[in-house]
Amino acid sequence: MNNRAKERKEKFLAAKAAGKVGSDKNKKFRLYFVESGDIVCITLSDEIVPKPGWKTATFPQEQLEEVSRLGTSNYLVEEGAQYKTNYRIMQKEQLVHEYKVADDFVTKIDTVPETTDFDICCRLTNDAFTVELSPTAQAFYNDTDLTDLAVIKGSSLLVFYITANNNPYIMLQTIKIPLPELIEKPMQVIKTNSNYSGCSVYTHKLFDKYCVMEAESYD
Repeated sequence: MNNRAKERKEKFLAAKAAGKVGSDKNKKFRLYFVESGDIVCITLSDEIVPKPGWKTATFPQEQLEEVSRLGTSNYLVEEGAQYKTNYRIMQKEQLVHEYKVADDFVTKIDTVPETTDFDICCRLTNDAFTVELSPTAQAFYNDTDLTDLAVIKGSSLLVFYITANNNPYIMLQTIKIPLPELIEKPMQVIKTNSNYSGCSVYTHKLFDKYCVMEAESYD
């Protein structure tokens, strides 16, 4: 055995005796993020010194392993809807305009108390997104062949973008509902992939009146 190989072996044996070899298996990931929700660091190291403005919280290790494997740029951290110290990791989704409509801009749907003055009403609960078409809007299509002619401003598809609160650039989930299906069944309930209560909803404004009903109005 040459001197270099002998030196490497001695260092390995010394590290093993000190309990350093294989110790990463027992370590837990720690994640750091900033006020905007962007993740700035995920590490197994105990030697990381957080920079000013960095925050951390307790998250399931399985979720942190996924973030580490897939990359922090695919996720963000958001405050829970009820408690400022309750954080959750959410997966981003890129905003892609897949459907041509009269207006390419998305509009934030206002959150309102209980109301019946709407064409489209949305609701966000802890596990579902609900879209309701008003009786007045539904009646407009009474004589329409739902399979072919049900359109609004040239589109037969309603697209809703669930985003971080007041931030359309941080996409969380996209919901697509064919207009004929909504006319035929004017209350559509879609399971979401996370708890998005307290998040914002944006859409291409096809109908005149949209709203997001406040949670306390239908709990």
